[in-house]
Amino acid sequence: MTKYNWKKVGKSGDEKQMTVSYQMEGKPHITVESRRRQIPHANGIGSWTFTSYFVVMGGYDIAEKNRLIDAEEYAEKLEDGEL
Repeated sequence: MTKYNWKKVGKSGDEKQMTVSYQMEGKPHITVESRRRQIPHANGIGSWTFTSYFVVMGGYDIAEKNRLIDAEEYAEKLEDGEL
């Protein structure tokens, strides 16, 4: 469970490749980005959609998580100095 309120602050891209940004209210220096992208199949025919969640601080990717809640909790620990 997250301690802070999170708000969606941006969205860019299209149906196949999209980034959605989230921030803790009042804490603009840490962002969580949901990044959806296409991964080609091994046989070269078609692709599958993959989404992962990145904790971004100062323009740098700090961590990648498989669930939004995990990325938000990681960002909160960074904010609270627990990491």
